[in-house]
Amino acid sequence: MKRQTFLYSRFSILLVLFTITIAAQSESEYASVLRNADWGWKYRDGVEYGKASFANLYGNPQVVSIAKYSESSMVTMLYDKENSKQGTDGLATAAGATVAINGSYFDMSNCTSCTALWLYGNEIATTVPDEFARCNGIVGFKDGVFTLEKYSSATTATQLSTWGKKYDAFVVAGPILRQKGVSQNPYIGGEGFYGPHPRTMLGKCADGTVYMVI
Repeated sequence: MKRQTFLYSRFSILLVLFTITIAAQSESEYASVLRNADWGWKYRDGVEYGKASFANLYGNPQVVSIAKYSESSMVTMLYDKENSKQGTDGLATAAGATVAINGSYFDMSNCTSCTALWLYGNEIATTVPDEFARCNGIVGFKDGVFTLEKYSSATTATQLSTWGKKYDAFVVAGPILRQKGVSQNPYIGGEGFYGPHPRTMLGKCADGTVYMVI
C-alpha cells in the first residue's frame, strides 16, 4: 500500500511551482553550488530529506530544504481547507500525510485560494486577475500522481471544467520552471514574484522521483 504525501498550501493544503529569486551570477554557477552542497540527507518512512544553508545564493542568504521520494511508492495528493488559519504542519498531520508543502497563491487576509482550484469535479476557487501575471500552469492530480498543463488568462471556463473532470484535483500555479526536460522562461511578470521571498516548488524527474523544495 502506498503512503500518502500531500502538497499543502494557503493555510489550507495545496500544491505549487514557484521559484527562488534570481540575481547576478550565472545559472550554471548556481546549479554547481546547489549540486555540491552538503544536504545532510536523512531517510524516514520512504522520504529522503535534507537542508542546506548558503551565504550568497541568488544574491541573498538562503536556506533550502528538499524532500524527495519515489512516485511508485507514495500517493501524491492535493488537500485544501479554505478559510483555515491552521498551519501546514497541523493540516498535514490531520490528513495523515508523510510529507507536505504549501502550494500556489492565497489571500493572507482571509486564507482563501486566489488561483483556480478544483477538487473532485467541484470548483473551489477562480483565478483573480492579478495572479495571471505569474501563473502559467496547472498541477493536476489523478490516482496519486501529478501532471503539468499549460495555463494562461486565455484559458476558458470550458477548459477548466474539462480539467475538473479529467483530474481528481488541480490547482493553478506558476511559473513553470521546466517541462518535459526543457527549461521554461520563469519571467512571465508580476512584481511580487521577484523579491527574496520563500517559495515552494514541486517537480518530478523522468525516473519518477518527486521533489518538494522550499
